Amino acid sequence: MKIAWLPILFAVACATDEPVVDSTTDAGSSTTDTPTTDTPTTDTPTTDVPTTDTPTTDDPSTTDAPSTTDVDPDTSGTTTDDESSSDGSTGPIPEDCNGIEMIELNDPYVTPIEAKAWLPGGSVTVGATMYNPGPEYTNYPSIVVESDNPLVTSGMPNFSLFAILEDMSAEVSVTFAADDAIEPGTEVTFTIYMASLDQVCANGDEIEVSATVE
Repeated sequence: MKIAWLPILFAVACATDEPVVDSTTDAGSSTTDTPTTDTPTTDTPTTDVPTTDTPTTDDPSTTDAPSTTDVDPDTSGTTTDDESSSDGSTGPIPEDCNGIEMIELNDPYVTPIEAKAWLPGGSVTVGATMYNPGPEYTNYPSIVVESDNPLVTSGMPNFSLFAILEDMSAEVSVTFAADDAIEPGTEVTFTIYMASLDQVCANGDEIEVSATVE
């Protein structure tokens, strides 16, 4: 009887062992293979998609647009220069020149000295009539005369009065000499300026007169 049960137990053991081992290993292998760790890739939700570059900081470049604030103070600064230049004077008028703008220079002339004509080496008198319509001017009304030719010069190119009263006229003049080297036929222009002593007044009258060296 013991020998008869051995084949049966052996068959049963073999039958039980085969399905158990195969089923467990297959099931385990199938389950572990299906949920692959590669499928939930961390690469798919790329961190590059919500790029910080899309809200570019360059887009609010409007900060550059109100650069006109820099232009405004510049233009305001230039207007002050324009106002000063519109007066026509390079600086404040000296106190001695106040009121000299009323005095007129009229009838300018150039007259040869001790000769009928102005020759090289000769001298001339350059003058004009100073007239004051008023009020009186007592700050040494004067003239300063300039020549446009370096070969025509004067040792004393200014002439002064102590004062000029209202409705008063006075003849004022200076002397110029031509160098011996000046070419005959040269035309020389003299400019006569109103001045206080030897200081030319920017607000004073001026007049020109010309003469030819013969």
